[in-house]
Amino acid sequence: MNFKQFIWPGKWKLALFVLFLAVDYFGQVQSWAFCKECYPKPFLYDLISWFHFWEISLVISAPIRVIEWFLPKTELVYTVTYVLLVAYFYALACGIVILTKKIKKDSS
Repeated sequence: MNFKQFIWPGKWKLALFVLFLAVDYFGQVQSWAFCKECYPKPFLYDLISWFHFWEISLVISAPIRVIEWFLPKTELVYTVTYVLLVAYFYALACGIVILTKKIKKDSS
């Protein structure tokens, strides 16, 4: 498998990528609970408060978040971190789909 085949979008890769982005977004909404005086309550906070999106988003984005800890807290760093996070989520989705296809092919 070459790099082009790895990153070429497919329906499962895009679905998993969108799922990762949604979980991360909902995790950011739920992070309001740690700084309630910082800004007004997000619109979706009450609707999604029953599920643990924050914890799941920390697990799936851990490699990028660890790198972010060591960088200065500036607007440029937050922007670059977000771009890296989106690229990481897409690469993770591609890897998971390719790996499951390989496992499925090997088991049959």
